[in-house]
Amino acid sequence: MSGRKRRAFTLVELLVVVVIIGMLVGLLVPAVLAAREAARQTQCMNNQKELAMAIQQYVVAKDRYPGYRNFNGIDPSDSTLNSPISWVTVLFPYIGRMDLWEQWRNSTGTPAPPTPLLNQLVCPDDDPHSTVAPLSYVANGNIFMDRSDPTDPNFAAHTVSPDDITSSQITPMISEQMSSVSVPSAENPTFDTLRQWTDIDWFDTGTPHDNVARTCFVFATPTPIPTPPITFGDYLSSGHPNMVIVTFCDGHSDKIRLDTECDPNIYHAGP
Repeated sequence: MSGRKRRAFTLVELLVVVVIIGMLVGLLVPAVLAAREAARQTQCMNNQKELAMAIQQYVVAKDRYPGYRNFNGIDPSDSTLNSPISWVTVLFPYIGRMDLWEQWRNSTGTPAPPTPLLNQLVCPDDDPHSTVAPLSYVANGNIFMDRSDPTDPNFAAHTVSPDDITSSQITPMISEQMSSVSVPSAENPTFDTLRQWTDIDWFDTGTPHDNVARTCFVFATPTPIPTPPITFGDYLSSGHPNMVIVTFCDGHSDKIRLDTECDPNIYHAGP
């Protein structure tokens, strides 16, 4: 048997090992969090691209963009039989949910939302605050107009086609908005509880945009442009850090910093 004693780690050596492990963990955790956030952003962008493809298919079939509120095929003179449906609902056939479209089409009531809920309508970074038909995305209210009343003498004018858009590359079509309330509007945290694609009769009253459904956003066109210049953050919001994902009318999506200057005379997207 050897007389040599086995040498143990000293306290200093153990502390050095602990410090090194702590430094490695400190470097690894931010990288893991950043990777997870990047994955959530990718999923959010994919959700918007799926909706954008559905909108483009709708446009090909109808030669116009859907309304943010749409006539549902019942007698327009009887409000009890005419429950307008949102732009999300009319896209069901184009996102592979014909079953839901059959439930909502020509319905005299409000069908129960699907179970499980539609994940492609919710950004992974966005807590929707709603257990009923949550919605993270909003449509451009200057393109998705009110088409809920065919008896309106101006109903024909509530139609926007691709030919009406000057540049599809810089015209936002859909985006994130955490509150899904049209802005500018009064700050009210209770609005966050109302984000549902089924609730399309609720309006943001008492604001400069009284007749804009909360499933839309609106780029106003003030003249001259206010000083200081407005930003995307004045209109849009997201659960992502300091940026919002916007999908444009040509189908491409982009990550835009919320402090990016937004010229409403360019981005308002009205014909």
